[in-house]
Order: sequence, then structure tokens, then C-alpha cells
Amino acid sequence: AAGDQAPGGGSEGDEALALGGGEEDAGLANKIFVGRLPPHCDNRLLREYFAQFGVIEDAWVMKDKPTGRPRGFGFVRYKSLASVDAVMDEAERHYIEGARVAVERAVTKHQMASGGFEEERPERPERQEYPDDESKVFVGGLPLSCTDGALAD
Repeated sequence: AAGDQAPGGGSEGDEALALGGGEEDAGLANKIFVGRLPPHCDNRLLREYFAQFGVIEDAWVMKDKPTGRPRGFGFVRYKSLASVDAVMDEAERHYIEGARVAVERAVTKHQMASGGFEEERPERPERQEYPDDESKVFVGGLPLSCTDGALAD
């Protein structure tokens, strides 16, 4: 059905996971992610609001495939990086139909998996290694009355 495919040929699911559709080229720099959209927000409303920041190449709200309902986020691709910068300069001041929306520069699937842009994220501490003869298992949801002995049994 129309709208089931995100611009660029990827499916909505691929686009949603990638926050950039897996694009690795410079065109991604002109793309923003828009989150916390009101439930009734559609492509037209998204485009109308963000047009004030520059010429838009494409704008779309992601939809749930089985139900066709909006998923609460979308993307806007501008012709110019200056437009993205203008949006980000006012990142805390975007409202659509009275709802404050979140905007971020779109990132690739690879950047999402690695925690985003390296210069924006602190390094994670190294993972603790355990000797081969020692195993640890997390057990949650235990009652307060559970003792070490009862757990060992």
C-alpha cells in the first residue's frame, strides 16, 4: 500500500531501525529525526511545520505496517545542511499541534549500533572478564525472604 515504503526504497521497519535507512553517504547530513509526534501528525503536517527552516526534499511519518497507525516519529530531508543547522539551533522549541517534538540529526544504523557519533559519547568502560572456571548468572525477582542457601539449592 502507498506509504508502506519509506523514501529511498527502504521499508518503514528498515528506516525506523536505521534512523537513516542505512545511508552512508553525505546526504544523511541533510536529514533529521523527529520524535514525540502527536498521534494525528501526518506527512503534510510534518512538512508544513518544518518548511519554515528551509526547502524540504522529503518528509514522512513512520507507520506501523500491520495497523497503518503513526508510530510517533518521522524524518525530514532538507536540500541544505544550513536548514538542518537552523532546526537544531532551536531544538528545544519545536511544537506541532501543541506537542513539543524532539529533533535530532539522523544517524546511520552503524552509528546507532556503536552508540552514535564518537565525539558526542563517552567511552564505555571495558567489560569485566571472568576466569573460565567461574560462571555468573543474574537471577531477578527473588523474594526478600530468599537466602543464599535457598538460592544455592
